[in-house]
Amino acid sequence: MITPDSAVLSITELPITDYSAQLLAMNHHHIVQLSTVMSSLLMACATAATLGATPSPQAAAALRAAAEPLTPRKAPTGHLSNYDESKVGNHILPDPLVLHNGEPVRDPETWLNIRRAEILKLYETEIFGSVPSTAPKMKFEVVKTDTNAMGGSAIRKDIVARMGDGPDAPKVNVVLYLPANAKQPSPVLLHLLFGNPPVSDPGAVSSGTNRPPEHGPIRDILARGYGYASFRYTEIEGDGKTNNVNIARRLALAAGQTEPVTGEWGTITAWAWGASCVLDFLQEDGDVDMHRVALIGHSRLGKTALWAGARDPRFALVFASCSGEMGASLSRRDFGESLDDVIANFPRWMVSGFLKFSGRWNDIPVDSHMIIALNAPRPVFITGGTDDLWADPYGQFLAQVAAGPVYRLLGKRDLGTTEMPLDKPLISGELGFHLHTGGHSITAEDWKAFLDFADGQLKSKSTQKAQRFEKKITVTAKFNYLLSLPEDYTKSKTKWPLVMFLHGSGESGKNIHKVKTHGPAKLADVNGPFPFILVSPQSARRGWDPDKLNALLDAVIKKYRVDKDRVYLTGLSMGGYGTWDLAAAYPEKFAAIAPICGGGDPSDAPAIAKLPIWVFHGAKDKTVPLDRSEKMVEAVKAAGGNPKFTVYPDAAHDSWRQTYNDPEFYKWLLAQNRGKR
Repeated sequence: MITPDSAVLSITELPITDYSAQLLAMNHHHIVQLSTVMSSLLMACATAATLGATPSPQAAAALRAAAEPLTPRKAPTGHLSNYDESKVGNHILPDPLVLHNGEPVRDPETWLNIRRAEILKLYETEIFGSVPSTAPKMKFEVVKTDTNAMGGSAIRKDIVARMGDGPDAPKVNVVLYLPANAKQPSPVLLHLLFGNPPVSDPGAVSSGTNRPPEHGPIRDILARGYGYASFRYTEIEGDGKTNNVNIARRLALAAGQTEPVTGEWGTITAWAWGASCVLDFLQEDGDVDMHRVALIGHSRLGKTALWAGARDPRFALVFASCSGEMGASLSRRDFGESLDDVIANFPRWMVSGFLKFSGRWNDIPVDSHMIIALNAPRPVFITGGTDDLWADPYGQFLAQVAAGPVYRLLGKRDLGTTEMPLDKPLISGELGFHLHTGGHSITAEDWKAFLDFADGQLKSKSTQKAQRFEKKITVTAKFNYLLSLPEDYTKSKTKWPLVMFLHGSGESGKNIHKVKTHGPAKLADVNGPFPFILVSPQSARRGWDPDKLNALLDAVIKKYRVDKDRVYLTGLSMGGYGTWDLAAAYPEKFAAIAPICGGGDPSDAPAIAKLPIWVFHGAKDKTVPLDRSEKMVEAVKAAGGNPKFTVYPDAAHDSWRQTYNDPEFYKWLLAQNRGKR
């Protein structure tokens, strides 16, 4: 048994486990053979070689040269800043893969459902603070659209967000550039800025400043197919010693309050909250791909970006530049800016109780590798500069190395090396890093490396192609549908399982890309093909017609190599209702069904009683009450069936997220065979 006191990692002894051998051969993106992972992990922890991370000779030389002229700074605690690697001292990191009770995290589900929540809670209570329920509401308005921006290469939208009502409501100005000739919604890079968003000419000096613009290379960004959005962080909340409860945090105060109560948000959480509010708007903009919005921040805004990504899993990728102490740099490591410096100079950033860690660095219950890990399995890109020793670029690299085991547990790739190179970006995995020659800035080389990294992570991996089906029955059945074929479909004559996925009412209509909003259709678009044929039809109107769906199913089975004994049906919400209805009308077609947060006609139960059925619902679902599923399960049992029934106690209507992200669901589904019943 690992006890809490021993649940640590030495920074020079990081266990490395290769989980690739534990992944099912059919598709490592989706199905993890959990029992194999759990047994082999125990062995690997005891037998894997340990690793010492180091800078390359070139990087080490550049860092030493930068340190020579530096004068140590003295913190109020008396601590002198250190720039000598030989004086860093020994430090021990909390292990992200050990639960609070001392049990090891052996599988992705334990990380995603338990350990991640534990770490997130520690950051909320001890580090950055939580967003209060009284946080103001933001209302967005597009006040101007220029369809001929940047010489016709872009569409520019000027957006104003207001916190609250009334003419004096605080405003946040957001600027969004989109590729002019995009044929489908564009991925967007959302950039937190110190200054104002770019003026009409992105090459001009930032409005209100006399310095070169800090915004990204917008023309290059657009040329790669991305949109670019930005806003000024101090329009969310101030960042001075005396004006930091001035906007969002002030509006959240109760009568008589002058500052947030213990445990509530510091300014970093307020800025992260603001980024999520802007994301709310972007996800409603039909020109933006809601699933591919990345967040960018530099320095203290790099800390903000990491925390925003940890808080809000809707951000598809995070780029944290030179984020330093309480960002990506390890706090226990005595190098450059220290915990004492942050507490003395920027207490407003953190939760009020954070001050107790001054001079007690090893008492802090988390470290920066854990905020990186909170973003897993989503990609994180981190940069540092050789002359920016205050932000400890090597400490940022070490934190990514220490976050690697979490990414590997989730089937993702880490940095791929333990040696920190100089001016050579590491971008082959979901963790990316670049040490540039230079100081505290996002350099042109950083931007290029980041865009290359983003191309590998955000550019669509979809193998699904929009298809159209039409067949004359008693009426004409027409569908637009998405088709995803297994990666090896064309390499053999094997017959494949088939899963039909029925979407919810919000995805109805004529825009086939809306079908990718949730469920398997979304996962196939993000992660690549499943080890089965996936058919995701779109209902033009609300509701599903079983006869028309059956006609589509027959056509697909005829056209593609389908194992007829392994045809499965699942759907969510309106699609959950459709799953019950279609299975009842054509029970002979399916090897198993999995309706999620839907309902059906209990009188249909005898027709499907012999089918393997797994039903899912959220106990807090107010859209489709839990009793809709309960009645169907009871009816099937009364008819002689034996359905599985999972109720998520804390889930609302979006219970499909847990279901479709659970490898055990696919393992069970694909194990059902109509010919062996």
